[in-house]
Amino acid sequence: MGRIRMSSTARCTTRSLRRVISCVALVLVIARASYGFDLTVTIAGGRVRGAGGEVVSFKGIPYAAAPVGRLRWRAPEGPAIWRNVRDATQFGPQCPQPQPSGAVNEDCLTLNVWTSARSTSERLPVMVWIHGGGFFRGSGSNSAYDGEALARRGVVLVTLNYRLGALGFLAHPALSRESAHGVSGNYGLLDQIAALRWVQKNIAHFGGDPANITVFGESAGAYSICILMVSPLAKGLFHRAILQSLPLMFQPTHRLREAYAGLASAEADGVSLVADIGVARNMSDAEIVNQIAPAPTLSTGVHFYPVVDGWLLPEDPAVLIQVQSRTFVPVLMGYGANEGNFFLGNAPKTVSGFQAFVAHKFPQTPFESILAMYPARTDAEAPVALAQFFGDYELLTSTVLTARAMSRRGNVYLYQFSRVGPKSRRLWNGAAHTADIPYVFDHVQIPSEDFDLPDKAVSEAMVGAWVHFAKAGNPNAPNLPEWPRYHEPDYRYLNYADRINTESGFRGSEIEFCRRVLEQAARRDPNSPVN
Repeated sequence: MGRIRMSSTARCTTRSLRRVISCVALVLVIARASYGFDLTVTIAGGRVRGAGGEVVSFKGIPYAAAPVGRLRWRAPEGPAIWRNVRDATQFGPQCPQPQPSGAVNEDCLTLNVWTSARSTSERLPVMVWIHGGGFFRGSGSNSAYDGEALARRGVVLVTLNYRLGALGFLAHPALSRESAHGVSGNYGLLDQIAALRWVQKNIAHFGGDPANITVFGESAGAYSICILMVSPLAKGLFHRAILQSLPLMFQPTHRLREAYAGLASAEADGVSLVADIGVARNMSDAEIVNQIAPAPTLSTGVHFYPVVDGWLLPEDPAVLIQVQSRTFVPVLMGYGANEGNFFLGNAPKTVSGFQAFVAHKFPQTPFESILAMYPARTDAEAPVALAQFFGDYELLTSTVLTARAMSRRGNVYLYQFSRVGPKSRRLWNGAAHTADIPYVFDHVQIPSEDFDLPDKAVSEAMVGAWVHFAKAGNPNAPNLPEWPRYHEPDYRYLNYADRINTESGFRGSEIEFCRRVLEQAARRDPNSPVN
C-alpha cells in the first residue's frame, strides 16, 4: 500500500489536538502540585476514591461490618475487605430512626472524611464529630455537619454514624447471655469506639495525624464523649475533647441488672419492651424503629440511653470524673444561654402536665419548690417554665458541674453561647440548644436571612478557637479573644455574645438549685426534700 499523506489542515488539526492534550495534562499536573492529594487512597479495607479539589472528601467508608443478621445487637466487627476501588463520593445510608432526613439502612456503620492535606505525608490535626439526637436520631451525613469549610482551616474532619434507638441501646438478659462479656446495650458507643480505632489506623492515609485527634460533639454526642473519656475501652484513642451542650451528667444512670435510685434496671426495661429477642431478631429495622420506640423528650416513658454495664462503662460517668486519678485530656466545653427554648414544642401544655413530669422524674422534690424557681401559675406559662427547668438541669447544670469536676484534674475552657441571630430569633427566640452548630462548622454566610454581620464575627472567633484547640490543646491564639482557663474560685468563661468577653456567675441560683435536685435524685432520699 502507498504511504498515506496528511493534508496541511489535518497536520494542523493533529498538532492542535496534541497541544490541547498537553495543556490538559499540564493543568492536571499543576492541580496535583497545588492540591497534592490523590483522589484514590489505599486504606486497611481496600482502595477508596473521593472527590474534590482544595478539599477532598471521602464519604460512606465502612468502618465496621454491617450490623445485620447475627451481628444485630452485637459488638461491631471489622469491615469486609473489597477488591475494586470503592466509590466514596456519596454518603452511606443513615442508621434506622424515626423521620430520617435521607436514605436509611441497617448497614449504616460508615464515616466521612474531608481533608485539605496536600499529600499523605502531612500530619494535620484531626477532628472527629459525634452527632447528637437523643441517641435515637441523627447521622454524620447531616448537611449541618458538612466538613469542607472546617477542613479548609487546616484540619482533617471526620463525621460518623452509630446505631441508634433500640438497635443501638437495647439491653436485655437474652442479649447479655449471648455476649462474651455478659453485657448488652451500649452498641452505639461500641460503634463510636470502633470508628475511633479506624481513625487511629487509617487517618494518616488522608494526611491526618493519628497522634493528634480531637473528638467533638453536641448533646448526645457530647455525653458519648464524656463516657469515652472515662471508659477503659477508649483509652488513648483521642487527645482532646470538645463538649457542646452536655446533657445527663449528675443524673442517675441506669444499671444493666440492678434497680438504682428509683430506676428499673436496663435489662428490666428491655424485657418490658421486648418479650422474645428471637422474635425481635426477625423483625425488619423499620418494624423495630416503629414498635420498639423510645419515648419523646420531656415524656415519662422508656428512653434508650447508655447504661452502666461494668465493662464499657464501669460506673456512673459523673462519679468516674470525680474519682479519676489520671489527668484529663484538655477539654473545651459550653452551653447555650437559652438551651430550654429548643424543647418548648415537646413540653406538656398544662400545669398538671408539668407536675406529672416532675413527679415522675424527681419524686422526692416538692412541686412547689420547683414552681418557686420556675413559676407557672397558668397553663399558658407551664411549657415555658418546664422547658426552662429542663434546659437548666439537663444541659446547663450538667455542663457546668462537669466542667468544675474536670478542672480539678486538667485544663478546661468553658464557653457560653449567647448570640441570637435572625435564625435563632425566628426559630427559638434565644440562643437555644443546637444554635451554635453552624457557627462552629463555619457555615455562617452573609448576607442571608439567617445571619448578619455580628453572626459572622462570632463564627470567625469560634472557628478559630476550635481549630487552634484541635491543633494545640488551647483555644488562645493571635487575633482571637483571650480565653481564661476555667477554674475556682471565680470560674470565668468566654461568652460568645454580640460582644465577646469573659464573664462569671451565669444563672448561679438556678444551677445551685438544680444541683441539689440532681443530688437528691441520685440518692432518691425521700427524707431530704428540696426547699
